[in-house]
Amino acid sequence: MVEIENVTTLRLLMPLFHPGDLKSICVIDRQPDGAWRYHSLLRVGDGASMIVGQGDGKSYANRAIAYYRHIAGIATDHEPPAMR
Repeated sequence: MVEIENVTTLRLLMPLFHPGDLKSICVIDRQPDGAWRYHSLLRVGDGASMIVGQGDGKSYANRAIAYYRHIAGIATDHEPPAMR
């Protein structure tokens, strides 16, 4: 398991994420059949800029699904977005 958290302010012309606003956890483990399993979670804190934190969650879900499809070797351009 790998845990990552920003300790300084991330800026792009203006502050986007203050210290502790971003936290990522990745877990990679091997299955009994030899396959690898990957899990990842990203948390964006309440103090993050509204520019990056707006939306109803569909965009985050679509990104997570696209990431999974890429890792699993599933073509990412043949299926419609999972969330509309």
